[in-house]
This record gives sequence, C-alpha cells and structure tokens, in this order.
Amino acid sequence: LQIRRILMDRIERGLRETLRVPMWEDQHSIEAVAADVPVAPLLGVPVGAPLLHLTRLYLRGMGDMAVHFRSFYRPDRYYY
Repeated sequence: LQIRRILMDRIERGLRETLRVPMWEDQHSIEAVAADVPVAPLLGVPVGAPLLHLTRLYLRGMGDMAVHFRSFYRPDRYYY
C-alpha cells in the first residue's frame, strides 16, 4: 500500500506540474464489481470473479475535469 501511495503521489504531482494549473481530487470511490471480458484476462481471473473498482476524479481551474482514473484490483492482492 505504501508503494501505491508513493506512485499516486508522483502521478498527481506530475499532472500538476505538466498541466500547470491548480488541480485537486474531487471524488474517490471504491466498489465491488464482477470481472468482465476485457479485464478478467489482464488480471488473471475468470470472467465474473469479484474485483475492486477504484475511480478517482481530479478537477482543475473552475471545476473542469482534468483526469479520471479507473483501476481494477484483485481483492486477494489489494488492501485498503
């Protein structure tokens, strides 16, 4: 988890420095989903297997969307 936090901090800092505009995280959500056909083989799980789906939305300036991350994690390999 510490490595993930370090990577996310680097991504956030890199985006702020690249875009050179004020940017902040507006939403962060975690939900359980079933692995679909495109995602299942990438994570090495069968279609329908439970996954954690994380979304993070970053806004900039006057509230315009800057970045929208969507990540899928195997619950046996990710802890929050």
